[in-house]
Amino acid sequence: MAHNLPPEEIKIVGATKGSIVIELAVIAQIAATTSGIILAALKIAEKVLDIRKKAEELRGLKLQNDQLAIQLEHEADKEKEFGIEEITKSVITKLNLKENGEGDKVNALDKSVKNLVNFIEKGGVIDFVVPEDKEGLSEPALNIHQHLRMEFQQIRQLEKKLGLLEHKP
Repeated sequence: MAHNLPPEEIKIVGATKGSIVIELAVIAQIAATTSGIILAALKIAEKVLDIRKKAEELRGLKLQNDQLAIQLEHEADKEKEFGIEEITKSVITKLNLKENGEGDKVNALDKSVKNLVNFIEKGGVIDFVVPEDKEGLSEPALNIHQHLRMEFQQIRQLEKKLGLLEHKP
């Protein structure tokens, strides 16, 4: 919606069982926006999980007063909400959306970012495959292609790190 394209522009080209694995064919513009959101969401999830890990470490000390651990949990929730707001604001600015005139797009974007951060925080993994075929790509398309490859490498690295931090109460 945020790119003024109908949902039909995103095509599911495959799916597998087990974890939710859906292969999508999307235009580079949508892939670039999506990868930026995912990368930012992973950074937020990393910070939140790190705070929650510290709260668990405090609980492991079995102190008489567990208020510090409770406060850390609240702080993790605040960081998550703040991060979601920041991602949404960033994408709104990047795509030149108007919060007043395009409220439906903004609300859909905000809800999507929340769902994505929750999915990642709970151990969900998102992966992208950028086709190797670069023949026939214009210079701008080639630049987007290379940028997407670099972002997806960062995404994979953060996902591996988050797998180590995963919070299981």
